[in-house]
Amino acid sequence: MIPGHDFVNGNQVGNVSSFLKHESLELDRYLVLNAGGQFREGDEILMDYGQRSSADMLSSNGFVVEKNVYDIYKFRLILDKQDQMFKFKKLQLINKGIIDKNAGFVEINVPSDASIVPAELLEFARIQALQRNEVRQYLQRNIDGKSLNEPVSPENEKRADELLNAFFHNELQSFEEILDQRFDQPTPMITSFIAFVQTQQHLVKTIHSKLDRSEVLKELLIEAKEEEA
Repeated sequence: MIPGHDFVNGNQVGNVSSFLKHESLELDRYLVLNAGGQFREGDEILMDYGQRSSADMLSSNGFVVEKNVYDIYKFRLILDKQDQMFKFKKLQLINKGIIDKNAGFVEINVPSDASIVPAELLEFARIQALQRNEVRQYLQRNIDGKSLNEPVSPENEKRADELLNAFFHNELQSFEEILDQRFDQPTPMITSFIAFVQTQQHLVKTIHSKLDRSEVLKELLIEAKEEEA
């Protein structure tokens, strides 16, 4: 605890910042509060914590900010080694730069202000949804130099969308399991961790609600039917 300093309320866009200063190695260091503007008597001082995610704030400061606009959710998606197409799918993920060669899982960051499914997350879902009869079509798509925004087929896109919804459902389910636990005498750290889980739960719900792809799938199916006709 630093008297005075630790009693200042925080904000993502505050009006005061702080830093440690020392004149030389021999002298003691001291803390400087730097005003970001003019203050009048009675004005509230708010510490500016900067553009940081909830995970960063929890580990560094021991608390989180509700509805953090700078939050990023890190999806960690494990590859299914039992999948008969595991080697092929992992190779495609490596070629796309979505996974490292020696990694067994994919990490994809989704910012809180995402309005569309990030290309890497969507491509991961498309690759995981591939069936053997779609391999040639998928490889031809790569040869033609199509971007990650291009679907493989309407059927693959539908399965990929189901996988995406499953990803979000599983994440939300894990949050529910944590929040359902009861603590008789929660410590300050446990209280902060629960607040962190709640922010992550809100973040995933918000991202999921904004990534509705029903219209995209509908258009793909209409185009497919028109081509068949």
